Formats: sequence, C-alpha cells, structure tokens
Amino acid sequence: MTPDMLGEVIATREFSFPDENDRDASASILIGKPLPSLDSSGYQCHFLIKGLGDERIQIARGYDSLQALQSALILAGASLNHLNEKAGRRLRWAGGTRGDLGFP
Repeated sequence: MTPDMLGEVIATREFSFPDENDRDASASILIGKPLPSLDSSGYQCHFLIKGLGDERIQIARGYDSLQALQSALILAGASLNHLNEKAGRRLRWAGGTRGDLGFP
C-alpha cells in the first residue's frame, strides 16, 4: 500500500524522543478520513506512523465511519505503545508526560 492510499489526512500528532546520540528525533502519526470499504459493507480508516521504523499504512475497520475511526485510534495507540516500549519509553508528545502518548 502506497502513502497516497492514506487519503485525506484528518488528524495528526507529533512526537519527539532522544535518538541514540541523544539528539531530538521526531515521529508522527497521521489518521486518514474514514471511507466506505471497497471489499466489504463497512468502513475503513487508514493510519500511518512515521519515524519509528517500518512505515506502512495500517487499516482499521468498522460498521460505520465512527467505529472505523475509533478502531484506528485504538490500533494506533497499541502500535505506538509497542514502539514506545521498544524505544525505552522515551516517546513524548507536547500534551503529555513521558510515556503518555495520549491514545486510548
């Protein structure tokens, strides 16, 4: 899946963390607008985590657009928590404390 498959970006969040040389590095998450699914009767919502390793678009699904968006936030939060653990819980966003990524 190519980055243009993300579609219209409706939300983003920026993160910072010290890299291996103790310099500030950045990462971000981009959430696409939920759209009707092409291969099922529900909706899908694409999201992309950039700056933390494998950058691939992931898909969350739901019965309607709101459930697809909620699913994307939950899946993105789980992915970010996993990546944060691998990074020694150093990931931060401007609105939170160390280790708090602001996702459900």
